[in-house]
Amino acid sequence: MQPLLRTMQSEKALNTMLTAVKDFLPEDGMPYVEPFCGSADIPFGLEISHCILNDNNPHIINLYRWVKSGKFLEKGWLISRKTDLNNWSKNRAQFNELIAQDAIETVEAAQLMFYLSHISRYSNFGTNGAFIGVHDPHGELPEMDWTAAAALMQNWELNLGEYVDFNVTEGTNLVVNAPPIYVQQWNNVAWDPSHHRELLTWLEAHTGKIIVFHRRRAVLQRLYAHWTEAGRVFQVV
Repeated sequence: MQPLLRTMQSEKALNTMLTAVKDFLPEDGMPYVEPFCGSADIPFGLEISHCILNDNNPHIINLYRWVKSGKFLEKGWLISRKTDLNNWSKNRAQFNELIAQDAIETVEAAQLMFYLSHISRYSNFGTNGAFIGVHDPHGELPEMDWTAAAALMQNWELNLGEYVDFNVTEGTNLVVNAPPIYVQQWNNVAWDPSHHRELLTWLEAHTGKIIVFHRRRAVLQRLYAHWTEAGRVFQVV
């Protein structure tokens, strides 16, 4: 199934990740955990019925919760789905108004997140929380089977928060798509080597199988190079 949000992975990288996770997951049907779920490429791509997804972006989690509830389109589309610059600008302004009003848990905000993810070249948020993406003139809204998506997500646990505050049961299998280095996260905070060292410390406190993906950068490869122990997989994508 196609992810609800626009993926940031290349087709080659995504295929590598899907194959690696398919080989990595146990066959007992136990759920696995993603501390940085983002566009949830893996659970959608492999149509995994049991997983625990965490992200610190409230707009992503809000979208997933509305779709899972089956009420995402209960009242139809509340926003314009036209993809030209004028309508994109209006939708961005509408989204930022909802953010300013602290109305980000609404279905309208969820629909706008879906729209802006696909019709923007990137989906960044500034220090004040406003959406600051740039219009993509070639962006298209995908046709989604919302009923099928809701059915797939019924046994997904969706958690909003920082990964360090995320309570992961010991022995749970972790799938970690490590944030790229020296890039802005959704709330405009850049990850650097110190953040990755903190992530490694957090991961090493857990038992169970762990697979870590990261983009091909020399600094990251040095940081994660020791991940060759049994039950831990390090995959460059």
